[in-house]
Amino acid sequence: MFKSLLIADDHTVVRETLADYLEASNPCLTIYQAANFEDMWRARDLHGEPEALLVDWRMPGCSGLEGTRRTIEIFPNSSVVIFSGEMTNSDLQAARTLGVDGYIPKSFGARAVVECLHSIERDGAHFPRDFAALECDIRLPSDSRRQSGPERIQGMISPRQTEVLRLAAVGFLNKEIANQLSISEPTVKEHMSNILRTLRAKNRTDAARIARELSLI
Repeated sequence: MFKSLLIADDHTVVRETLADYLEASNPCLTIYQAANFEDMWRARDLHGEPEALLVDWRMPGCSGLEGTRRTIEIFPNSSVVIFSGEMTNSDLQAARTLGVDGYIPKSFGARAVVECLHSIERDGAHFPRDFAALECDIRLPSDSRRQSGPERIQGMISPRQTEVLRLAAVGFLNKEIANQLSISEPTVKEHMSNILRTLRAKNRTDAARIARELSLI
């Protein structure tokens, strides 16, 4: 594992929860945090260059592409990894062209994030295995989803599933959702599987986006 890591994310719960997990599972890891691009860039003067950065694609004050470009310039010796749930296919291709060292979707659990960071440290880069599929854009157009009938979909998603999806959409992990709703983690996973199947979504981030389009959450 890297010895130092800077996590930049404007969602406080996501950032702090991930930082706590990484610190607990890797006692020798030093973690810095930033809530936006400007704070992250200033952190270089305060702490020097960390070995790696986990950077949300969209944060206040700068676009994803420009923010990432400047980050790579300011931290030339760090592994820059995009950590986001809002990457489009073109975003991901542009980020790779800029020279980022990896992409970790926010839909991944904390343990998977650790595994991805290990992979980046070992191999120098890590991108989802289905990146080739992402480049082909296999998602259904919004109009096609709407033609399937929002009313019908609303009837197929239970109130409990709606609660699970609403929490997942703002970055809560399965364990946190379970605690919030006083249900078991396996039950959360089962709800998420049913949600993904109903919405024809490829992951929880995609499900949240579709749900917003259909005014389900």
